[in-house]
Amino acid sequence: MMPRPVFTQILRYGGVGVLSNFLGYMAYIAIVAVGVGHKLAMSFVYATVFIISFYGNRKFTFDHSGAIAAVGIKFVAVYALGYLINLCLLFFLVDKLGYKHEIVQLIAIGVIAILSFILLKFVVFSKK
Repeated sequence: MMPRPVFTQILRYGGVGVLSNFLGYMAYIAIVAVGVGHKLAMSFVYATVFIISFYGNRKFTFDHSGAIAAVGIKFVAVYALGYLINLCLLFFLVDKLGYKHEIVQLIAIGVIAILSFILLKFVVFSKK
């Protein structure tokens, strides 16, 4: 089977990302609105979005049919890196510099989405 063209993968990744991140961001805003801190709220949402993203991107975006365990470990590593970047952005830009957490979180989603696509395509779900 021929791999999906990169443009198709980007569109599909975008679709999975829009769905999971829209739901995640709405949950983040709701959780913060009831008094949970922004870093804890992001941590909870990250775990939920992780599950949607893994299954959505594994088959729909990258058409991966290999063993789940092997790619699962790499996927966890990519998400852990994204989580740490997100946490650092919230810590420095919100806690230290005073920017609005809603804006910082939106920016973090975009930055991490680009980095994650590259890592998912070339490291996690590569066809090598």
